[in-house]
Amino acid sequence: MPEAKSLDGNSEGFKDYLENGQRQDRYGKTPSMRPEEEMVLEPTPTEEARYEASVSLITCSLGQVRIEWAVMLATTIYPLGWRLVTIPVRNLPVSDARNVGLTKSNQQECKYAFFWDDDIIPRDRGAFTRLLSTMEENPQITALSAIYPRRAKGLPEPIVITHPGGSASWDWTDGKLHKVYMAGTGFMALRMADINEMEIETKTMERSRAYPGGDVRQVFLEGNTETGYKTDDYVLADRLVDAGKEWWVLGETVCDQVDLDGYPYRVEAARPPKIEEAVHA
Repeated sequence: MPEAKSLDGNSEGFKDYLENGQRQDRYGKTPSMRPEEEMVLEPTPTEEARYEASVSLITCSLGQVRIEWAVMLATTIYPLGWRLVTIPVRNLPVSDARNVGLTKSNQQECKYAFFWDDDIIPRDRGAFTRLLSTMEENPQITALSAIYPRRAKGLPEPIVITHPGGSASWDWTDGKLHKVYMAGTGFMALRMADINEMEIETKTMERSRAYPGGDVRQVFLEGNTETGYKTDDYVLADRLVDAGKEWWVLGETVCDQVDLDGYPYRVEAARPPKIEEAVHA
């Protein structure tokens, strides 16, 4: 079985990604180059590699990305000495894609799973590593998110809720760690040992190009009238609360969202004014 490789800005896979919008996998193949039965292969970690400093980088995508996103992914400062497993998941609903990513992370026996969605662009190259190093220093944290806005033109509020029923919080602007009820899941690290302790139902998924089929734990569920949730973020929030786990945000790590047409969403555009900041005549 070929050895897993970390992606970097000089790899042929990234060159192909930037030129054609289709990334090569760790075997040097694109989806169009390999037969379907090969599309679910993942290298098996060695005994020595189990549960050391390791992280899966999961990207849920429909296949097309902005050049700014691809460049940031390629030039990000990845953590020194860590085993990095890249897990792209394409053409699935968001919750299914996240659950498949977590399943593959467990197959690789990664200590952390890191979701980096294809429309989230961190503002500095160290954001990925900063979240992971914070997780390492704070073992009570199960989920740690960066700050980024909701996709709402004219009012891109930060996806940070401090308590059930609360509105968007701005407490994080001091740049520090803050415990929250819910935050964005598109640039977030999860401690897999904690997630695996939670009692969660499974769903049998059919074989597809994204997954070989079988039971998948439903850590995330789609937000709809059937589940009673607005988004999958709230589903995870209640699951963590019920399990006695903690979700935090790191205020110094801020990201933007971007549409495929290049329209940017930045949290500053939604910040409400304060009386003490008003200009008095």
